[in-house]
Amino acid sequence: MTPNGLMILCAVIGSGAVTALDSWLLRRLDQRKDMEQAIAESSTIRRLD
Repeated sequence: MTPNGLMILCAVIGSGAVTALDSWLLRRLDQRKDMEQAIAESSTIRRLD
């Protein structure tokens, strides 16, 4: 999606929806980072490698 298309989409759906989408996306990224860190620190996973 082009930047102009993104701006139009944001204008159509409203700032509240954009904020909710941003919040959801950031939570998902944070959960993934936490999961990857837990896997990296897991002694069981290290033994399997």
